Amino acid sequence: MTNNQNQPRDYDAVLGGQSPPPIDGLVLGGIEGIKRCLSNPVANVRIAALGEALKYGDAGLDVLIQALQDKSRLVQRFAYRVLKQRTEPQVLQALQIYKSWNLEERFNKYPMDASAFLNRQIVDFDPNVGIAEPINNAYALRCEYDDNEENFSNQLSRLVQQPNADKLEALVFGLWPSQCVRKLFV
Repeated sequence: MTNNQNQPRDYDAVLGGQSPPPIDGLVLGGIEGIKRCLSNPVANVRIAALGEALKYGDAGLDVLIQALQDKSRLVQRFAYRVLKQRTEPQVLQALQIYKSWNLEERFNKYPMDASAFLNRQIVDFDPNVGIAEPINNAYALRCEYDDNEENFSNQLSRLVQQPNADKLEALVFGLWPSQCVRKLFV
């Protein structure tokens, strides 16, 4: 089979029986099928289409990069997770431009005993230990009710000075509505 992206591949569904599709026939699948699914208003349909995009090489990568601008954060998050594992120059460039902090998530209500966030284990940041495992962990900075502004600022400053700080995938801020929070964010 040729490398022509417009030709059906083994895993594409073709309308019809055992005979080849007619000249003006419809091929379900391929990169065009994925692009068509990306115009669907249902986010899960777009995500499912993106899951197939890498089968189509650079054209699939382009589709995933474009999905970083999708109106749904779920679609953006899916594309981001797929792309952050890639090393192609166009992907690295797109990820440098993309503002992944737009994908923030919040706990529902106030679970004081939460052990996971963003599918990562929560680890309280200890400046004496540092950031031992930045991958698959969400490091937590906490501001207790009676803490002052300097305590939280010092924690944050120590965290960003850690050698692995640039590799962190998630942060959890445990902030009480205290003097510390009002002064930091006003």
